[in-house]
Amino acid sequence: MADADDVRRLALTLPHVVEIDSEGFDFRVAGKGFVWSYPERLPGRSRVIRTDVAVLFVGDEAEKQALLLGEPEVFFTTTGYDGVPLVLLRLAEVDLERLEELVTDAWRMRGSSDLVDERVGPGSGRPDASPRLPGPMELEFSGEMWFWKGPAPHHFITVPEAECSALKAASASVTYGWGMIPVAARIGETGWTTSLFPKEGRYIVPVKAAVQAAEGLEVGDTVTVRLVVEARPVREPAARSERR
Repeated sequence: MADADDVRRLALTLPHVVEIDSEGFDFRVAGKGFVWSYPERLPGRSRVIRTDVAVLFVGDEAEKQALLLGEPEVFFTTTGYDGVPLVLLRLAEVDLERLEELVTDAWRMRGSSDLVDERVGPGSGRPDASPRLPGPMELEFSGEMWFWKGPAPHHFITVPEAECSALKAASASVTYGWGMIPVAARIGETGWTTSLFPKEGRYIVPVKAAVQAAEGLEVGDTVTVRLVVEARPVREPAARSERR
């Protein structure tokens, strides 16, 4: 079980982090917030700073939905955070190891690649020992398309266990945070880029509405999916809006 003191301790171990004076906790890197205490606003009541809930920057909407779908008991959102890459974390539901992963990923997404290199890389004391893929990993499998109602409705196909084992073995060299794996996907004649979401020990492939329309797909259809996975590229965080 983690708490606000654990967030503070972990955040302050990261390079170039500044703590902003607040009623709870508020940490920034390069002038951008990456984790702070949740300012709860309820109708007819004054704002309450919840130090038992952390707001985490998660990069983009796909990553946000992956966390909400994969661990609804840990992560949640509210209408005030619709459309922004922020997720709410119940601190009591994670241990210190998981909290460190989440806080570090949020920091990495907000900082530049130069800042990240100070923590992980040559001379940092934390060399990146993750094995690199010798070349692209290509997978092909069939699965049934299913629907998830929300908070943001979407369609998915679950990756079979055998292919999941191969993905897990390579995940350290391909994930960019939160267990997500970027891939080039193809169904029939339609290709797109997306990220695999971890869920209940497996991975799931989000199927965009445009892909469904192009290939005439419906819920319950058995679909053949082809994936190409490559080693993690250098990723520069984009400037994004946030609500505080």
